[in-house]
Amino acid sequence: MKNTKENYAVFEKEVNGKPLVGQINLDTENFADKSSFPYCLDITVLLKEDELNYHGLPSLPAISQTCYDVEDFLMNKANKFCNTYFVAHFFNDSKFRLFLYLNDQKELSLYLQSIAYQPKQIRNFSYNLIEDKDWGQINFLFRKKPTINNNPELESHFKRNAELWERWKHHGITKDKEFTILFHFYAAKKSQMETLCKRLQVENIKFNTEQTRTFVFLKGWKVDAKLTQIWTLTELQDKMGYMFMLSTQTDTSLEGCGAYL
Repeated sequence: MKNTKENYAVFEKEVNGKPLVGQINLDTENFADKSSFPYCLDITVLLKEDELNYHGLPSLPAISQTCYDVEDFLMNKANKFCNTYFVAHFFNDSKFRLFLYLNDQKELSLYLQSIAYQPKQIRNFSYNLIEDKDWGQINFLFRKKPTINNNPELESHFKRNAELWERWKHHGITKDKEFTILFHFYAAKKSQMETLCKRLQVENIKFNTEQTRTFVFLKGWKVDAKLTQIWTLTELQDKMGYMFMLSTQTDTSLEGCGAYL
């Protein structure tokens, strides 16, 4: 079973005092056919201390990409054995977690037992596969309504990104090729620019700054955050949501993104 991309949104909240950032299926709480998916699969990838920033989140894009690669691999395998319902994936407290619900678990359980701790995997992972007819395992995601960044400004970024992605594909962008995306910020005040730059430094994200001027008066500062990696549209939207969160926290404006092709 596939969830349409329109049902997904970037979200953030705190769990046990630690920031949680990820993507969630907005239809989950009102999904009418939960009884057909009685098994909960919880995948966990444990990140190493030197891969984390002080928030307990990935310090480099390549680290989060490895986790997404594990997710893609397992999702493809799971869909061969059973129907799946995607609930969420997120980073929190030095872990990447993926929650799915399944209509059947027998064959997938045997497969996961055979591969979970093999050293040849993309990345070692652990899993918990249990019967959960009431979908209680995901209550912590919805106990307090997560802050969903689906406001009109962010939604317009997502829409534009999808359009850009189609154009980029015509220029030869593939899932196997690294390229650079710039996320464009604008800061009206120097203090806002400096706060944003400090946050980007903590995240090990490269950036450039430039003063913008009229003929006489200083208007503000442009900040371009630069990320070079292998991209998918899902990764781009996740990163856009994160950059939007940074802009709101630093009182700057996220203007959009562009790519070096």
